[in-house]
Amino acid sequence: MMVELSDTQALQEETASAVAPLLQDRQELFHFNKHHNYLKKMLEPLPSFFSVLDASKAWMVYWELNSLAVMNRLDMSTKTRAISTLRQLRGKNGGFCGGNGQEEHVLSTYAAVLSICICDCDEAFALIDKAKLVQWLYSLKNADGSFRVNHEGESDARSAYAVVCVASLLGFSNDHDLFNGTLEWLCKCQTYEGGLAGVPNAEAHGGYTFCALAAIALLQGIQKLDIPSLVKWLVQRQDSALYGFSGRTNKLVDGCYSWWVGGSHLILASGFGNRSENVTHALFYNSRKLMKYILQCCQAKSGGLRDKPPKRPDQYHTCYCLLGLSSIAYDYKIQDNDWLIEPSSLHSTLNFLLPTHPIFCIPLGLEKKMLSYFKDI
Repeated sequence: MMVELSDTQALQEETASAVAPLLQDRQELFHFNKHHNYLKKMLEPLPSFFSVLDASKAWMVYWELNSLAVMNRLDMSTKTRAISTLRQLRGKNGGFCGGNGQEEHVLSTYAAVLSICICDCDEAFALIDKAKLVQWLYSLKNADGSFRVNHEGESDARSAYAVVCVASLLGFSNDHDLFNGTLEWLCKCQTYEGGLAGVPNAEAHGGYTFCALAAIALLQGIQKLDIPSLVKWLVQRQDSALYGFSGRTNKLVDGCYSWWVGGSHLILASGFGNRSENVTHALFYNSRKLMKYILQCCQAKSGGLRDKPPKRPDQYHTCYCLLGLSSIAYDYKIQDNDWLIEPSSLHSTLNFLLPTHPIFCIPLGLEKKMLSYFKDI
């Protein structure tokens, strides 16, 4: 009897047929020059079809800068261009807009602030009006502790993380009254599966799990979560046959979850934001298999990284695949509120990538100068 496959099953078989043969190749090389050339090409004038990303300019700046920075290839001329672009995206209320003349948005502000941090100079830091920005963040606060993305927008774990992340980089402590109720709201996003959702009582998702977990870590509340069920859910995201991570139960592998899921593993393994002494510093997944998936399946022949074959590379997946590789290139742990980083003995071929901050998603150490700059403002 013929059994008709569901759409999900058909997509899974299609993906497996594209990915599995690539995993048979034993060469695991990172095509550094091709990816560098791809990123340089993305700095040139873009084709007209990129106009659909007009509201994502702040994000495109961040993906580009961060990729070059993680590869240790970010030069001053690129920083100068980025500062000029970000200057045009400043809004009247202190936040940053997605595109020129658009409304300020929390997620665009997050991308802009991270980009400013990567630029690592006073000229970039001066783009932030801390007093106005903080007042605007307060105006987005909901009574339950969550935050809206803008005054008419949605509230979810992304927006809460963006606010906590930005405020933390501006020097706010985890007990600042801006965050009243935020930790409690975020913890309600943990689902029966163990992962975290965008809002309470929704489906667990890899991207939302990272955002909620990173914010909870900054607020020093990891111990309030059901850690065993969270670890189990994260471990289940690695496909046993295709080696990459998926973002949800019964979904396809995708290169970007190398960071969203892999970074979540990293936060838990490092012990950041966990006041309990019972912290393991071992990753809970097979990092060798993850590296094989990224290097064999996510590298486009012409440069840049992608979701999965046969899809095209883009700046988003290039950035988060690089962060995923960086996260396994080093062993991370926190001690006396300071990061201790050592090259991983398992992945010594990747240590040309800079170590990444597990919470802020930028090369580790860049946050210190921004924190110092805004400390007394």
